[in-house]
Formats: sequence, C-alpha cells, structure tokens
Amino acid sequence: MSTPRDGFDETDAAGGREPHEAAEAAEAAAVVPEPVAPAPVAPEPVVADDALAPTAVLEPLPADHQQTEVIRDGVAPVAPAEDAGAAAAVPPAEKPPVDSARRRTRRRWILAGVIVLVVVAVLVVADLLTRSAIEQRIADEAQASLPENVQGDVDVKIGGFSVLAQLLTGSLEQITADAPKLEVDGNPIDVHLVAHGVPVQEGGTIDLVEGTLTADAASVNALVEVPGVDGEIVFGDGTLGYTGQFELLGLAIPYSVTATAEAAGTSVLLTPVGVELGSGDRALVVENMPSLLRNPIDVCVAKYLPAGAQVDDVEITTGRATVSVTASDLPLGEESLQALGTCD
Repeated sequence: MSTPRDGFDETDAAGGREPHEAAEAAEAAAVVPEPVAPAPVAPEPVVADDALAPTAVLEPLPADHQQTEVIRDGVAPVAPAEDAGAAAAVPPAEKPPVDSARRRTRRRWILAGVIVLVVVAVLVVADLLTRSAIEQRIADEAQASLPENVQGDVDVKIGGFSVLAQLLTGSLEQITADAPKLEVDGNPIDVHLVAHGVPVQEGGTIDLVEGTLTADAASVNALVEVPGVDGEIVFGDGTLGYTGQFELLGLAIPYSVTATAEAAGTSVLLTPVGVELGSGDRALVVENMPSLLRNPIDVCVAKYLPAGAQVDDVEITTGRATVSVTASDLPLGEESLQALGTCD
C-alpha cells in the first residue's frame, strides 16, 4: 500500500493525473458549494511537488463584507475618496433665522419710547413757559392791587409739580409772594406770603394765607401807635421797651417800661415785666402809677392787615420785630385784597 506525500499518492499517478490536478480534484470533492457564489479566486501558480503545502479550506465571504484595513503604527487611516467627497457635499449647518416678529416688536417699543420722550419734553417746556407767564401775571396784578401808600416790587413763585395739571383742577396748589423792600409811607417792611389753594378765576376764595411782616424799630415807631406811650419803642432780645412820663401832684414823673409782646387775634398785647420810675416819693409814685404801667397795652394791628387776617405770633429780636399772620377763606379779587381790617 502506498503512502501519500503532500496530497499526492500513487493512485493519482497511476491514473495519469498530475499532482496539482489531483489536489484540485480532492479540494473540489471536499468543499460543498454555498448558495451565495463565492468571490472569484485567482488560480494558484503551478509549483513543484516539493513546494506544495497542505491544502487549506477557504470559507466564502458574505455579501456585506468590507475590506479590512490595516492601521500601521502611529499612522491614522486615510478616508476613502468617495467618503471625502460625500463629507464635502454636506452643507454646513445654517444659523436659525432671527424671529422677524420679535424684531418688529423691538422696533415698535423703541419708536414708542422715542415718542414718549418727545411728548414729555414738549410738556415740560410748555409747563415751564406757562408757569413763568402766570407768575409774572400774578406779580403784576399784586403790585397793581397794592394800596396807594404802599410801593415795591413783588416776586411770585408757583409751587407744585405741574402748572398745567393744576390749571385743569381749577386752582393752584401754592403761590409764594416776596416783597423784601416794600415801603409803607416810605418806611421799609419785608413781607413774605404763602397762599394755599388759590382759585384760577376771580370770585373764589383762597383756602389759606400765611405770612410774615418784618420791620425795624424806626418803621414800627412811624407806623404803629401805642396808646399812652409818647416815647419811642426799642427792641431788645425777646423784649421791647418804651419810655414816657405822667403827672403826679403837678410834677412830671418819668418812667421806663420793659414789656413782652404777645399775639392776640387782631391785636398785639404789650405786657409790662419791669418798670423804672423817676425822682419823687417812691411809695406815692407807685400807688398813683397809671394803669398803662400796670396792665397790658392792647395795640391794634388789624388796620395794617387784610380784612380777616389774624396775628399768630410776635417775635422780638434786637432791632427788629416779626409778626406772623394767617387768613382763611380769603376772597380773591382786587377789592377784597385792598380792604383792610378795622379796630373795634
């Protein structure tokens, strides 16, 4: 019995077949064909008997097989040409379009803001012009309404936020009038008045008027009559003084009085707090001292004030006196402002 050698035996030789033909016949007999046709395999070259290797069985490749690529050390594989072309053909991602409705809304808000600013600017300018015109008109009318013996310039300021809004309500919130160099019969007086709730049209009433009148001792002595006092009034720190004389048993007794001033409606009360007498029998002089040296003196000031005004406070400082007055529901009109109070 012969021994096979490298896929070749004597039987094959006896049959007259070459060694490589016998190997191919044996391989064809051993491999069962698959339903899917295998990839064509190039015929192997004919080699000598000594170079033949044992026959290997090759499995057929599936239809979706992809070629295996060997990655060399440190070298990244290069993408196939068709893949690079496909990647280049994909357009870049587009930015999302800006919402046109949002842009239109933003433009409308900007336009509305500009319109509001323009309207506010126009109203502010109109309010300033109106305020200035009304202030000048009130000042002119106030100066024209002064009594004949009163002269001076009057400066008027309108308070409150918006004059236009106040005009719509029918009254002005606050009017301030200053006449720092007002002269009454040639005597200087500083007048400061603040009116609240002033109607726009004549015929109404002013809710409240607050004011101060400041004068020095010379003006007070020239304008104010103090009953029973022949001498001049002098102003100290919180007090005032006056001098005079009275007769006792045919003798002229001089005196000097220190008094305080107190508001009393339409009058100012001068209350003696100290009396100094001249020469003579002191006990006799004190017993026969006139009442004006014992009791308060009522000095009427209503005839110097608008009708209905009241004295609220009197402040005496060295060389000056300040009288605070108020008037409620004061009629607005030239005649009513010129009307002065009376002393009963």
